Amino acid sequence: MKWWPGDPKRGDIIRIPVGAIYHYGIFVDDDTVVQFGPPPGTSGYNDGKDIKVCTASPEEFSCGKIVEVAVLDKDEQKRRIPPEQTVNTAVSRIGEGGYDLLHNNCEHFVNECVFGEKRSTQEEEARKRWYDRPVFDCYFAAVPEELSFEEYSDKIVPVQRLEYIRSTSDEKLRRSRLFAWELLEAAAMRSFGFRMDELALKKDKCGCWTSGRMEFSMTHTDNVAAVAVSNAPAGIDAADTEVFAHSGISADSILTRKEKKMLSGITGDELAVLLTRKESIFKSMKKMSFSPVKTEASQKNTLSMRLTEFPGYIFSVHGEKAGALRCYVYSSGKFTRTTAEMTGLN
Repeated sequence: MKWWPGDPKRGDIIRIPVGAIYHYGIFVDDDTVVQFGPPPGTSGYNDGKDIKVCTASPEEFSCGKIVEVAVLDKDEQKRRIPPEQTVNTAVSRIGEGGYDLLHNNCEHFVNECVFGEKRSTQEEEARKRWYDRPVFDCYFAAVPEELSFEEYSDKIVPVQRLEYIRSTSDEKLRRSRLFAWELLEAAAMRSFGFRMDELALKKDKCGCWTSGRMEFSMTHTDNVAAVAVSNAPAGIDAADTEVFAHSGISADSILTRKEKKMLSGITGDELAVLLTRKESIFKSMKKMSFSPVKTEASQKNTLSMRLTEFPGYIFSVHGEKAGALRCYVYSSGKFTRTTAEMTGLN
C-alpha cells in the first residue's frame, strides 16, 4: 500500500498526519467521510474516551492538512472488499464505540471495512519497537519458608516442569524450584506481558528450558531465587558467600591458566564472584557441559553485584543486553525497583 495526495473515490481509505501518527477514514462522497472518532488532539477527541464511529465532511476530516489516498497493490486489490460494500459496512457501524488508541483505533476500523481484517500498521510498528527495545530485567526474592506444592501445582506449565518439580525428593530444593518457576511467571508478565502458557516452553538438546517468545535464566539457593528475562540470550547465577566459604571450592578448580597468572592469591568472596560469572556465561550460551577452567570470567556483557536486600549474596549476570540491566525485588506482594552495587571484575 502506498499513499498519494489526490482525489479519493467511494470506498477509498484516506488519511491525514497527526503529529507522528496518522488518522484514517473511509471516503463516502464529497460530503461524507466515516471515521472512528475525530483526529487525536482535535475538538471532540476527549483523550479517546467515549469515542464512537462518526461522520465528518472531507473538510472537517482534513483539519486543513493534505489528505492522502491509499493506492492498493495487486494483492491488496484482490483481497479488498468491493467499495460499495465497504461503504455500507462503514456506515452501518456509525455510533459504535470501544475505541482504544493501541488496540481498536481508526486504522483498525478502516482495514476491517476494506479488507475484513482488523489490523493497524501503527500498532504493529509500536509493538515491534517495544519488543526490540533492549530488555534485561532481573527479579530477586526470598524463598518462602513454607510453600505448598499442591497450592501451586495446578498453575505450573508445561506438565514436564510440573513432574520435574514433583519428583524432587529434597523438600528445600523442591520449594526453591517451585518458587523460582513462580518468580519466572511474574517476571514474564511484568517485563513482556506473557502468560506462562504463551511462552511455548520446551527443553532444548542441552536440557535447558527455553521459550519461543523471550530469553530467560533462573538461579536459586535454599533461601533466595532470582530470574533474568531478556530479548537476547541471558544468564544469571547466585552464591551465598557463607555457604561458598565452606564448600571447599578452590581457585585451581575455577581459574583458567590465564586467570591463575593474573589473579594469584584470590580467595573467598572473589572466588564466588568468578564462579557465578562463569556460571552466568554458561547459562546464557546453553552449552552441553560447564567447565569453569575453560571459561573466561572477564567476558564482555558480564556483571557481578550485591543487593542490600540480600546481604551475603553475590549475583552475576551475562547477556548481550546486560547494559540495560534493571533490578526488582519482590517483597510483601509487590515488586520494587532496586539499585545493585557492582562488584568484582565489572
